[in-house]
Amino acid sequence: MNDAVARGASVETGGERLDRPGFYWKPTILSNVHPDSRVLHEEPFGPILTVAPFDTIEEAIEEANATEYGLASYVFSDSPDIQQRMIRSLSTGAVSVNFLKGVSADAPLGGIKQSGYGYEGGIEGVRAFQNLKLVNSANV
Repeated sequence: MNDAVARGASVETGGERLDRPGFYWKPTILSNVHPDSRVLHEEPFGPILTVAPFDTIEEAIEEANATEYGLASYVFSDSPDIQQRMIRSLSTGAVSVNFLKGVSADAPLGGIKQSGYGYEGGIEGVRAFQNLKLVNSANV
């Protein structure tokens, strides 16, 4: 976050630890985040929302995919065409459209790129703990 602020981002809310035991961070919104800011290229596990301007959907997709991580992405648009384009184009394991609620435990969830290997939840999560065996026999 400090890197983003040093590059011109504004802290709209939050931006500091909560005054209590543990490692808790206030929900934070950063606006006008420069494309080179570390927060856009790392995987912050915290309640941080970054807001960066873009002129075209192509630019938004390029910026969103310009990271080696790909756990989840969130799209807010009333346009069905933009929604579908973002779903197809974003390189993440999950895309939420006009929705912020967590993922159901029975749904498969997994990141791509450096955000994970395999899935948890759903049958895909169970399969991660199984070993498949091919048996060829004329007598079984």
